[in-house]
Amino acid sequence: VAFYNATDGDNWIDNSGWLDPEVPISAWTGITEIQGRVRVIEFNNNNLLPVIPDEIGDLTALNVLSIVEPTLDFNRQGSLSPEITTLSNLQTLRLENLFITDGLPDSIGNLNSLLQLQIIGCQLQGELPASITSMTALQTLDLRSNFMVGQLPDSLGDLSNLQFLDLRFNGFDGEIPTSLTNITGLQWALFTQNQL
Repeated sequence: VAFYNATDGDNWIDNSGWLDPEVPISAWTGITEIQGRVRVIEFNNNNLLPVIPDEIGDLTALNVLSIVEPTLDFNRQGSLSPEITTLSNLQTLRLENLFITDGLPDSIGNLNSLLQLQIIGCQLQGELPASITSMTALQTLDLRSNFMVGQLPDSLGDLSNLQFLDLRFNGFDGEIPTSLTNITGLQWALFTQNQL
């Protein structure tokens, strides 16, 4: 319910089942529940306010958090709680076209099970946290179309399972890490529209 309130659930396009005591959580729009635990939160084009509240950390079995809006709404600014980094079972984090001007939490590297990190077109700011290179299960790192800055750490090459890297349309500067050549399964690495 905290997620509903934080994301302005009364104004979602579809909020079926939410706040209705007669409807089981498994029937709420955007929720997949398995064995009594919320495993997936997935919304596409549902007019959510871009706020990931602290209570997200209570969903310890969460595997997927995906919120995608078709266009960025500059009148609806939100935030990304650092509590998201306590979700040790999270495998997919996808946020797209949400007006979140925070940076990635420094503790993002705690997400050891994460396979896909996609935060696209969210106005995300700040530098790439050094801890991100401890996410060795990561297969997709897609942070394109944000306002991220700073140098890319040479330790990016430690992401040994990385297959897709997309950092286009940011403000990164310096050199492209040569350590990326050590990742044998890397299929593409895109850096255009930076100062690299």
